[in-house]
Amino acid sequence: MASEEMTEKMSQPDALSKEEGSEAGKTEKNDADDANAAAGENTMGLVDVLQASVKSLEASVGTAFARMGHSLQQSVSMMESMNGMMEEYVTRGITIHLDLISTEDAEAEDDPHADAMQVKVQVQNRTRIPLAEIKVLIKADATEVAEEAITAIHPGEAWDGVISVPLLLRVGASLEVAVTFPSPGTGKLLSSSKTMIVKTRHITKFIHAPDANEGVNDDIEKEIVLKEVPAARVREALGVGPMDGLVTNAGTYQSSLIHVQLKMTPDQQHESKLSVHIRHFDDPASGATAAAFARELSTELPST
Repeated sequence: MASEEMTEKMSQPDALSKEEGSEAGKTEKNDADDANAAAGENTMGLVDVLQASVKSLEASVGTAFARMGHSLQQSVSMMESMNGMMEEYVTRGITIHLDLISTEDAEAEDDPHADAMQVKVQVQNRTRIPLAEIKVLIKADATEVAEEAITAIHPGEAWDGVISVPLLLRVGASLEVAVTFPSPGTGKLLSSSKTMIVKTRHITKFIHAPDANEGVNDDIEKEIVLKEVPAARVREALGVGPMDGLVTNAGTYQSSLIHVQLKMTPDQQHESKLSVHIRHFDDPASGATAAAFARELSTELPST
């Protein structure tokens, strides 16, 4: 009995040791779990900080690129605006003068191109920018009929030339001279043009004959009579210069196709107007020229 009690007493410390060990293990495990939890929380906090930093960096970079893009767009817009103003300046600074040489004048000078129309063209560069690779295009009734190349026109200088048009233009045809050249800034093709109307004096030349009957044949000629025609319009149609007087009531203005006789209108209220007698041979060419001349006197056409 005494031994059993002893044995029981001796075993009690072992049991207590086991319980204490178990409690210590639980405590260590709890401490480890707490440490792991704390470490996890620290890791999650670091990730959040990194994510926030990345987002902030992305926002900063995006803002910088947006500002850079806006600045570049403003620069491009400014360059385009400056190029546009320069191109407008250059285009407006090109002056074109043109006229037609009468086919009869060409024949009188033994011009080898007398069977073609001769277009006198002057292209003037009134800008401070040199122009290069220039083309002069001749169009008759919107159809291209001739072309001339010009190497360059320096500031303040002009190019003069005579271009042959390989056909006889009809009276009333639209003749356009277009000058094209690349933009000095962008290389875009720029153009300037001028248009004139082919008139009777470009087809046939008028010379005044003092004798009213010289070259006139009543048997083979017909007559068109116009009244109260402004003297300025007659002067332009006949090609009479502003310093030369119009001869009325004496002689005729003659060409190879028609004869034109001018008479003062009897109405004293229209001193600046004339009666015009257009006499032409009874053939298609002369009749067409006379009719065209009559239309010129009846309608105000653009001056050359």
